[in-house]
Amino acid sequence: MAGTRDDALRIVESLPGVARGGFFGGGLVLWGAAPGDSRVTVDGVEIPALYHGNGLRGVLPSGLVQAIDLTPGAYGAEYGRALGGLVRVTTRDLPAEGIHGSIGADFLDAAGMVSAAVGDRVRVAAAARASHFDRLVSAVAPPSVLDIVPIPRYHDYQLKASLALREDEEISAVLLGAGDALTRTQPSSDPANTRVESTESSFQRFYLRYTRALPDGANVVIVPFFGRDRDRRDASFGGVPQARDTLTWRYGLRASYRAPIMRNVAVTAGVDALASRASLFRQGSLTLPPREGDLYVFGQPPGSDVNADDWSTNIVDVGPFLVAELRLGPFLVTPGLRADLFLVEGSRSTPRVGQTPGIGSSRLLPALDPRLSVSVSPVEHVTISASGGLYHQPPSAEDLGPVFGAPTLVLSRAAHASAGASVRLPAGFDVEVTGFFVSRDDLVVRSRLPTPHLAAALTQDGEGESFGVQVLARRLLRNGFYGWIAYTTSRSERRYEGDTSSRLFDHDQTHVLTATAGYEWRGWNFGVRFRHATGAPRTPVVGSFHDTTAGHFQPIFGTQNGTRLPSFQALDLRVQKAISVRRASVVLSLDVTNVTNQDNPEEIIYNYDFSRKSFISGLPVLAILGARVEL
Repeated sequence: MAGTRDDALRIVESLPGVARGGFFGGGLVLWGAAPGDSRVTVDGVEIPALYHGNGLRGVLPSGLVQAIDLTPGAYGAEYGRALGGLVRVTTRDLPAEGIHGSIGADFLDAAGMVSAAVGDRVRVAAAARASHFDRLVSAVAPPSVLDIVPIPRYHDYQLKASLALREDEEISAVLLGAGDALTRTQPSSDPANTRVESTESSFQRFYLRYTRALPDGANVVIVPFFGRDRDRRDASFGGVPQARDTLTWRYGLRASYRAPIMRNVAVTAGVDALASRASLFRQGSLTLPPREGDLYVFGQPPGSDVNADDWSTNIVDVGPFLVAELRLGPFLVTPGLRADLFLVEGSRSTPRVGQTPGIGSSRLLPALDPRLSVSVSPVEHVTISASGGLYHQPPSAEDLGPVFGAPTLVLSRAAHASAGASVRLPAGFDVEVTGFFVSRDDLVVRSRLPTPHLAAALTQDGEGESFGVQVLARRLLRNGFYGWIAYTTSRSERRYEGDTSSRLFDHDQTHVLTATAGYEWRGWNFGVRFRHATGAPRTPVVGSFHDTTAGHFQPIFGTQNGTRLPSFQALDLRVQKAISVRRASVVLSLDVTNVTNQDNPEEIIYNYDFSRKSFISGLPVLAILGARVEL
């Protein structure tokens, strides 16, 4: 597919219900949910992100991916702990015979993968990837180019081993790891106005996956896992430093048992448990980095509200679930129930004051989430469906600090509802139309008091709604041709509880359109993709004043989210040729991103006194040559 650069995970960004994350974001915005409110799982195990850095690559190689399932909302009771959507990635079964491998490189990175069957029952595979695009750019372009369009550095690695215990019974061991680093600089002739930001993040996951299919049609899946996340951000505005460092250890278990009870009834029972232990340090302005809903402009200097804190949290969730599948004539009814019990602990309930001893906090937070899905086929090739349910999400460890957050935060809640229809048309065409509505309350927001109460810089006074319609028109592969058109129109709003008016969500995009097509012919593959997305909302700057305490100009804002970035448009092309050479296959490819060299603004920036504005643009036209050898 054009635009994905041979990366299966990047197909998600071209599906309906997904807003464009932006070149400087890379997170998933599903049905108007903040990127941190959706979940990504691999074989049922949560990972922190689907993409590296600025979304240039996925964190798993395509050769290890069997399936990708996107549910932007209203999913079943098997998953929880999220107000937003869900992306499930399933790893591929390894080849049962022989040794197979691939190695390839393009202008972005180099990658390799090898798998081998050891005897009749053991299969192993290893893969790795490392970026080099930043070094190529720095070798041929002046340093100022990397200041204007910063290029992330990234790497990832995977190991998988499978053992067939007996027929229809297998256990696998999997190790996943990924890391990213990015530095952004906004230079100035005055050193006091130079802005520098560097971020580093990484994660590792190790899990065992036991599966067994029983003779009576039942199946068992058990996945214990362990992992580590690290996220560090360092920034400075002149001589004012900002720092945030989070180290999180995660462990848990997902287990399920599915069995047919009678002819038209099947039941799935299971448990989804996750525990996380986080150690955090933060220093700098209370309002930087900004939260969703803050009045902020890129590069805004910090105010005089500077502080520092370190704390730790322990968040444990045990979520048993029960799902039934009932076939009642033409109807398929799937009721589900999830009952979570969260243990939320923090090392401090109040900020440090002199030698005052720390007093921690500990509380249990229950949540009961009913879910329901109904579908019916009134006539052949037509399916009508509806889904809905309640969803709860615990507070993040970063928000539980007594200085920068609030240790007393509880669960946030969302209600999802969707209804739609799908039609199978002649000539291999499918059309799906889905309307959705999501209501959210108890959202964590910044306190609007000029002087917040002690240990209450954040409150849960936020609420809002998202609603819209998504359409997918798809043509299945026939006579070498395939393609789809995905369109989403939506509106997402936020407000403080009790307010009579709402504001636009910071990631709101009214229209998102993706049209893609491909043609396969005698080893050649030709692809084209066009994308259009409404620009994200921004708050205009209508003036400025000089902060004599900090020695910087500060902006005066107009109506919150009263303007938008210009719309994003890009045309991508891909040409690929596979050549057979004895027992190997050589795949040559050319990806051209943003063929028309469209100047797509990704962010608004201002000069030192906010009297002039300009834009930071995304990637210009970029031709990426690649080659891969497969055995």
